[in-house]
Amino acid sequence: MFSQSGPAKRALKALAENDLEKASEFILKGLEKDSLDPLVYYNIARFQVQKPDPAPDSANHTEIKARDLFGMLMPDDQEKYARNGLSLISLDVLRLKIDSLAFEHALSELSEEGFIHFLNEYSGASQRARAAEFRDSLAYVSARNENTYQSYRNFMDKYPEASQVSLASERYERLFFEEATADGKLSSYEAFLAKNPATPYRSEVEWTIFSMSLPTPDPNELRNFLQRFRNRPVSTDIRNYLYYSLREKSQLDAMPEIWNDSLRRIHQMNTEMWIATFEKDRTQFIDASGDDKFSIDRDALSADYQCEVLSTDFIIGISQIYSRQGNRIYEGDFTSAVPAKMGFILLNQENKFGLITAWGREVLPMEFEEIEVFESGMIKARRRNGWDLYSFTGRQLTNEKADDIQYVEGLYIVSRKDQAAFLSATDIQPALEADKIIRPDYIDDYELLNEHIWIRIGNKEGLLDFNLNAVIEVAPQRVEPLEAGILVRKPDETIVYSASMLQKFQTTESLLAYNDQYIRFSAPETEGLFDITSFRFVALPDSARLLGNYGALAFLREGFAIYQYGREVFRSREKVLKTAVLENNGTEWVILQQPRYAQLLTSESLVRLPDHDNISLLTDSLFILSRAGRKTLIDARGKDQLSGAYQGMANFDGRDLSLLRNGKFGVYRPAEKMLIPASYEKMLTAYGDYYFVAVKDGRKGLIDKSNKTVIPYAYDEIIYWNDTLIFGVDKNTYKFHVVGGDVLPENIFTSYRILRQDASGKIIMAFKDDHFGVYSSQDGEVLPATFDDVVDLGNGGKPCYFTETYVEQADLHVIVYYSSDGRILKKQAMEPSFFSDIYCDE
Repeated sequence: MFSQSGPAKRALKALAENDLEKASEFILKGLEKDSLDPLVYYNIARFQVQKPDPAPDSANHTEIKARDLFGMLMPDDQEKYARNGLSLISLDVLRLKIDSLAFEHALSELSEEGFIHFLNEYSGASQRARAAEFRDSLAYVSARNENTYQSYRNFMDKYPEASQVSLASERYERLFFEEATADGKLSSYEAFLAKNPATPYRSEVEWTIFSMSLPTPDPNELRNFLQRFRNRPVSTDIRNYLYYSLREKSQLDAMPEIWNDSLRRIHQMNTEMWIATFEKDRTQFIDASGDDKFSIDRDALSADYQCEVLSTDFIIGISQIYSRQGNRIYEGDFTSAVPAKMGFILLNQENKFGLITAWGREVLPMEFEEIEVFESGMIKARRRNGWDLYSFTGRQLTNEKADDIQYVEGLYIVSRKDQAAFLSATDIQPALEADKIIRPDYIDDYELLNEHIWIRIGNKEGLLDFNLNAVIEVAPQRVEPLEAGILVRKPDETIVYSASMLQKFQTTESLLAYNDQYIRFSAPETEGLFDITSFRFVALPDSARLLGNYGALAFLREGFAIYQYGREVFRSREKVLKTAVLENNGTEWVILQQPRYAQLLTSESLVRLPDHDNISLLTDSLFILSRAGRKTLIDARGKDQLSGAYQGMANFDGRDLSLLRNGKFGVYRPAEKMLIPASYEKMLTAYGDYYFVAVKDGRKGLIDKSNKTVIPYAYDEIIYWNDTLIFGVDKNTYKFHVVGGDVLPENIFTSYRILRQDASGKIIMAFKDDHFGVYSSQDGEVLPATFDDVVDLGNGGKPCYFTETYVEQADLHVIVYYSSDGRILKKQAMEPSFFSDIYCDE
């Protein structure tokens, strides 16, 4: 039933005139008259909006009540209210004002709680989206100010739709990762990855786990990690490290499971010989078949490739380095890039060195004075104040600033200020896993033995194994390694250990002398001769004398006994005036000078020697006897090997004995009992295995082992070429002469230069008729002498030839690239100006 009080209408009029005092008075009267009149509550809401200190929250609740009461009216009654100023439109206008006031209030407060309150209370406000943005922003700032992974987690849980969720998620993941691995230990990274396999830092964590697990690129360990991280980004690094580690050890066939199509292509390209050829604006690399492989702007390439083939896995540009597959693996300033062990590349920029891998991962920044990669794959790097040790992935392991670091038998020896420290895997692995710097213990001196390490600290000595475990504890004593055992000399006793350290002999008797086989001890009224190998006293003589490194002479009451290599080899009742020991390659021979003659003690018998003034050892079984300026040769049985005596004998090449008699020279080859009589003017020299260069009338020729002339005496010099040809020098000409045959007339040269020479033979560039050719002692004529110039681009590896011929009529240079066996790889014609740019004049 329609009811609209007069006070309510008058209050509405006062509000329209902004007379708040009258409006307040009429509102109270209207409320007393009819507490369910929607106009009364509309007026209250308008009053709360219009007063100097608006109360939007009160107005909000009052407007809702007015709207509810208005909504309960019949349509006819609503129409009557509308004629007096209350309608859904007027309520909507008021609602807009209330919402706006509430939002302005929240803005003035500018707190997360204020905007939460606005969003909770004003469900239909048009400012809700902006309020939510302000709420989210304030909450995010609060989380960022706290900056813990918990604060970001709380933010994301409270406001999962916030625009800052992606930022919060990134910060949460980073902080959670950093806190979980804050101690830097491998175990923390392993635990983190196990609990958080979906972390965005998984690739970083996997790389860290890998780099903290291995100090060296051990192939078996790398294979295990390759299986563990298969198909993960880090597997590319692991596979490459494994490839280069196996390649360094020539063991690529040992692990077929590492190969995939990509690695097979890489390996094939890395092992090919590539040659740089030049066009106007490009440099084109071709392989040994002449096929194009890689092209690059000529201005971007190092000029080194004009003079040599590509011998590395990488291509050096002016400020870039490329793999052979064309990938850019480094970009920046550098003055040189050279390959190091294990697939590393050593960079140099104005004498500051850095290290990267052949696939582009930085290992050490370019800030070191010197870098060296050990054969184990570990790295030593020197800054200005000294050397330190790094793992193969670049993790620093020491901070010693050492004078030097060496790698020997699995140990890293750190030297500093006349002291040394040893680091083994048992030191390095725990430090690497704990991300700790190793603090080594230093010693004063050391010596590496076959199976042990002798060390000294002050006046104390001891013995370690190569795992750095104490074999003989360090103590005030002398520890002296012998070939057959270990001798320990303490102040009050002597201890002898067998080589296996399983046997031990102790005595308080005085030690007189020792060698690698025997020890002389004093004993009551006699001496004791102790054999280290059999670990027993072999004699108690009146006195003894050590012979060389492996023998001993015991003077007995009746005669003497000789011990050698752990056994008694001779005993006699006669006297010994003096002894001598001859040694060669670890074998010792004892000479006994007795009253009437001298004897040679061999491993089989005692040989009586002819009279002599001196004896010397020529080989393991031949001896030179000298008497009155004449020399004879005998074997270990005392048999004369040459009839007659000579004025001189000399073993000049380890195989042949040069002989001198009556001013003439000959040769004796003991292994073949081959003798060329002493009938030549100068000392003969071996030419291969079958011939000798001899001199007659000042000219050189060739004789065979039967003393037959096979090359006439027609040369100033004979240079070894092969067993069927000599390279003879006759005044100003150089000739190939067939052994036992004639000169090759088509190969007579006026000069030559050796391009390369090694155990497999020689390759020369020879000059005749103003042209150059190439000749090999293995392959014969490689290139005929028809070129104006020839350059070997092989750079110490397999030969490869750049040839040039100038065609005057066309004013062009014809360039032809040849393989090592003379096959044509590529032909080009160049104008003189371009040829001068690319010509290698080294």
